[in-house]
Amino acid sequence: MTKPPAWRRYLRFWRSNIAEDVDDELRFHVEMRVQEYLARGMSEYEARRAVTARLGDVDAARAECVELGKVRETHARNADLLDGVRADVRYALRSLGRAPGWTAVALLTIALGVGATTTVFSVADTLLVRPFPYPGASRVYMARRQFGVNGATVPVGLPFGMANEWRAHARTIEAATLVGSAGSSRLSAGADTITVQVARVDPYFLAFAGARPLAGRAPRANEIHDDGPGAILLTEDFWRREYGASTDVVGRTMRLGDRSVSIAGVVPASLSIPDFRAERADVLELVSPSAMINGPVLVRLAPGVSPARATAELDAIMQHANLRDVRPVPMAMPLRLTRPQDWLAIRQPLVMLTGAVALLLLVACTNIAHLLLARGATRQRELAVRHALGAGRPRLLRQLVTESLLLAVLGGALASFVGWAGLRLLRALRPAGRDFVALSYVSTDHRLLSIAAVIAIVCGLAIGLLAALRIAHRDLGASLRAGASSMLVAGRRLRSSLVVAEVALSATLLVGALLLIHAVFDLQRADLGFDARGLYGVSLSMPRGMPPAERTAAVEGLRDRLAAAPGVSSAIQTGRVPGGPGFTAIAAYETPEHPLSPQEANGGTELYDVPPEYFAMMRMPLLAGRTFDGGSRAANEVVVSRSLARQISPDGNVVGRRFRNAVSRSRGPDEPWQTVIGIVPDVITSLTSHDVDAQLYRPLVTTGPGSGGNASLLVRLSGPDAVTRLRQLVAPASPGNTPAEIVNVRDRIEASLAEPLFVMRILAAFAALGVALAAIGLFGVISYSVGQRTREIGVRMTLGATRASIARLVIGDGIRLALAGVVIGLLGAGAATRLVQNLLYGVSRFDPFSFGLGSVVLLAVAFVACVVPTLRATGVDPVVAVRAE
Repeated sequence: MTKPPAWRRYLRFWRSNIAEDVDDELRFHVEMRVQEYLARGMSEYEARRAVTARLGDVDAARAECVELGKVRETHARNADLLDGVRADVRYALRSLGRAPGWTAVALLTIALGVGATTTVFSVADTLLVRPFPYPGASRVYMARRQFGVNGATVPVGLPFGMANEWRAHARTIEAATLVGSAGSSRLSAGADTITVQVARVDPYFLAFAGARPLAGRAPRANEIHDDGPGAILLTEDFWRREYGASTDVVGRTMRLGDRSVSIAGVVPASLSIPDFRAERADVLELVSPSAMINGPVLVRLAPGVSPARATAELDAIMQHANLRDVRPVPMAMPLRLTRPQDWLAIRQPLVMLTGAVALLLLVACTNIAHLLLARGATRQRELAVRHALGAGRPRLLRQLVTESLLLAVLGGALASFVGWAGLRLLRALRPAGRDFVALSYVSTDHRLLSIAAVIAIVCGLAIGLLAALRIAHRDLGASLRAGASSMLVAGRRLRSSLVVAEVALSATLLVGALLLIHAVFDLQRADLGFDARGLYGVSLSMPRGMPPAERTAAVEGLRDRLAAAPGVSSAIQTGRVPGGPGFTAIAAYETPEHPLSPQEANGGTELYDVPPEYFAMMRMPLLAGRTFDGGSRAANEVVVSRSLARQISPDGNVVGRRFRNAVSRSRGPDEPWQTVIGIVPDVITSLTSHDVDAQLYRPLVTTGPGSGGNASLLVRLSGPDAVTRLRQLVAPASPGNTPAEIVNVRDRIEASLAEPLFVMRILAAFAALGVALAAIGLFGVISYSVGQRTREIGVRMTLGATRASIARLVIGDGIRLALAGVVIGLLGAGAATRLVQNLLYGVSRFDPFSFGLGSVVLLAVAFVACVVPTLRATGVDPVVAVRAE
């Protein structure tokens, strides 16, 4: 092999060959010393022996020199690279500073696009992707019984002690633990009382979750008994907030509700209960593994075991278990293993918003790509000059990518702030109710910064690299020879395509938002089946142990007091307030002619106990028959809603017919028949319910045995501050010390719109932001187009073109781009709106109003975006324009 010349080894482009350099150096010193000894009269043999003796271990010296050379070259190369990066960053900062308007728009686009994406992705990561950091989280399931009611899945508790049975006999699971939410309670020590959120767990929970107490210890299973002293574990946040992280609280005896408990320890903040419908727990109450707790059992499957196989084994064990409350059920309640996050109430809206924010991120990325290409087009001459002065294409490419990364880093820092603010705003504005409690679990921790940084840098690097490759791979020599106008023409088609893509993505977002707006507007105008104006519900909690006669007298006295008050048109006692809590019966309705089996139950019926004047007060029209009279209770007469009438008989003509619930009959053979005496309209108590629940009205019994419970009143009151006036009327006559709950019936029913309203507002914000970004992109394209065609416009005006014709030319370009994007976007919306189909509540996903209004809005925005470029084009001086080239 021919030895490369020495000069080539010392060129940094090829990098030096350190080993050969060291060999040359050592060889030089050996030969010089040999020549010296030869000059002294030694023979060549003696001279080389003397040199070897003098120099010692040449191989060791060679190895050390090679290693030192490699280290020195690495340091030099790193220093050169660092110097180059510093120079690139300084140049990028100066370059961005020379175009403050362009830089501000680019940073704002990144901050808003990536910030919104960070907010939604943080929520999705917490609630859907990594909700519970348990060991083997992918194998953790919730075991529940469940059944369907009116298309909805209703969970049912497991037999008490089931977790113990599965731990003892199941081979398809590694572990099982019992969990449940107990709601709020009062934790007291002496005179100090705190309201806390309580979750109940068995002693196996901490080991199941892979958590260890920060202080104290977790009691073992044999130390917890139903009739023994209670034990609780404090959560870290509560411990630090209320007790200043003092370990002295461990072992202290307190009262939780009406039970004496001791504080066994403190669990870390990372430990969470798999129930997103309850507020974060402050206290974990330890219960016996066989305690009566209505909650799911968490199981961790053994490796390689499928959920279907585990379900079959666990169900078989449950059917044969000898437990105190295992009894036949009148309907199918199969055991199901589901992921904890599958029971998230806002799962579908969250998935939909994740898809929507992904579209918004695409709009932002497209806008950034357009801005980079447009800026690169204006810098083509600068790049050509630098290339002519010796800068290679890789060097130019590195400079352009550095600018993109710097832009992404600065935008990502702003996006982190936007994401942090978005999360705080999301948590602050979340609607009240159990469905949105899950948003309180989302925290602004380090994951927020990491998500924002990853999204911003990946997007900036990808877009910047593509834009830089396109710019740097052009014919830079031709760009240097050509004029400014000809340089700008080359990228116009690509930039126009990007704007069309922006408009299309924005159209998809806008149509989805308009569909939800239309759906919510229709829901707010829905016919409830009764007149809810001025209708208020008063719910009373009666003292336990109150004699029935006193209870009846107290409720009737309050009713009469309210009926006589100014502004009150009527006041009645009722079994429940519409829209409030009540009893829903699982039913399979049979008639004497058509008997049914209890297992044929396929829906639920809302039960109302009402007085005869209820229907008149509610202003519910009587569709057929009559209402109650004094003998209706003894005759077992009922009034049914229209949907229930159709369940009893397909023709709906059920007045005078007898029926009964086959599910109730399964409890005993003497279930009486009920006779229908009237039919009323269906009452809507949830505006977002896809199926209207059937209603069954029974005569209200106001006297009879009972020592406690609740009582409800309905009041129709006109005038301002109705709730305050009612509270003043009720307080003096309210039995017991518990204040009455007073609600506006219409407001309570409209509260069911919280989910679609919340989603609609967020999606509308995304759509507005997407339309704004598309308008910015369209404005940029038309502005650059006017700049490119300045000479052409001057020539046209010289030849007689009017300003109106020039305006039509410029606006026509913008409208054509917008129209192309709208057409593509509407086609995409037709497919993408499947994500919001279940939130439309009766509005077609191809609603012509939403599609038409979305098109008009986008075209109007496109027209506005073309106004400034049009004014610039019509203000061109023909003489100056022709001379410009």
